Parts: sequence; C-alpha cells; structure tokens
Amino acid sequence: MTRHTLVALISIALIWSFVGCSKSKQPDGFPPVYPCEITITMNGTPLVGANVSLSSSLESPWFSGGVTDDKGVAKINTYSFVGAPEGEYKVLVSKYELPPPREDSPNGGGGDGPAAKSLLQQKFRSAETTPHSCTVAKGSPNKFEFTVE
Repeated sequence: MTRHTLVALISIALIWSFVGCSKSKQPDGFPPVYPCEITITMNGTPLVGANVSLSSSLESPWFSGGVTDDKGVAKINTYSFVGAPEGEYKVLVSKYELPPPREDSPNGGGGDGPAAKSLLQQKFRSAETTPHSCTVAKGSPNKFEFTVE
C-alpha cells in the first residue's frame, strides 16, 4: 500500500467518523437535549467568533457550548448533539485576539511570542462571576440574549 493510498484511507475514515458522530446514538446515561441559541452583543453589535459555554452547578460530565456566528448567535451543542440538557446554567463568554505571528520565529509564530489577549472582561469567563444565566427547558424556545463588555 502506497503512502498516498494510506493517507486517502485515513482521510476517508476521519470524514466518515465525523459524519457518523452527528447521527450517532447517544451514549448510555446521556440526558435528552433541547435546542438552545444564545445571542451575544457588545457595544450594541453582534459579537462574532465568541466562545459560549454553559456551566452547570451540577457535576455533569457533559459539555455544552458553541461559537457565535456573524449575527452573534451561538447554537449550543452538547458534544456532537444539537442542544443542551434541561437545567440551570451560568453562561460563560470568551473571545481572544491572537497576536500577529513573529517574523523571526522559525515556525512563523510559535509559543515564544506574546500571549493571546482577551477582548472581554474576566467576569464573563468564570462561573463564579458571570452575571449571565439561563434555564434550558423542554418545550421552551430556549433563546437567550446577553450583552458583554
């Protein structure tokens, strides 16, 4: 088997695994999930490319989150399943600005340059300090809007 054939087979296997994940059966113990959208604005405009995650006070092994689109809307997923489990959550929002790559670095950037800069206040990135919360419920539209600074 040539190297190109092996790379092609691995690529096809990865694509099928991602396609399969979106339609796969939920694992044992996985709670029902309900569609959830969270809109984030900053200075009156949609915040594009922000990471939004839901933090539960319960010790849940399930991660729910999404990334805002050009309208500031994050469609929340729990792993590869659309929606979030029913419950009360703190809403965490983060967005970072990456520094430009250093020209003198051998790999065009590397970890030896300045760190990414947060574009939002720390309080929005911590479950203990965020002022935002939501309740996801069965039969509810589960559409929430929040402002960050």
